[in-house]
Amino acid sequence: MQVALEILPTLVFVGSYFLFEADLIWATAYTMLTAFVGAIIIYFMHKKWSRVQIASFLSFMVFGGLTLVLQQEDYIKMKATFVYIFLAGGIWLSLYKNAPILKILVGDRFDLNDAYWVKLCHRFANYFVFMAVLNEVIWRNFSTDFWVGFKLIGGVFVFMLFIGLQIWLVTRHIAGRNNSANE
Repeated sequence: MQVALEILPTLVFVGSYFLFEADLIWATAYTMLTAFVGAIIIYFMHKKWSRVQIASFLSFMVFGGLTLVLQQEDYIKMKATFVYIFLAGGIWLSLYKNAPILKILVGDRFDLNDAYWVKLCHRFANYFVFMAVLNEVIWRNFSTDFWVGFKLIGGVFVFMLFIGLQIWLVTRHIAGRNNSANE
């Protein structure tokens, strides 16, 4: 249920824009309302919000609010860029503090050495920078329809491709390490 509530605002955004032909301003308003209601439901379910949920909600409310108040679509389009840069910066900050955030988040699921966790963190940070640049290129050079479609289909495709590559590289690393240990 929580995952459904977290992705529902994205579905409302795309649905209201394409299916109901709302302009980007109205699609943003519907999405902000959906995100607000979803956040309240999640809080009543768990009696708390995660840091990621808080950051995501606040970023959407700030950029969505600017979009609505100023009646300017650019702010909602820039939101993804800022979120991606924030994520990359957070990962690099964790490396600076010698506490790779990915190891903290999923280290119990993968048996990797510290050097590989650092490498994985750099890959994710670089992915987020790539997505920030890609978002900027798309919203500044293509139509709003293309940008919204990319956010739903293209962005998910690039993410799945990136995650698939990371899973392949991690399993290859673990298999190589296990093979050398058996010799």
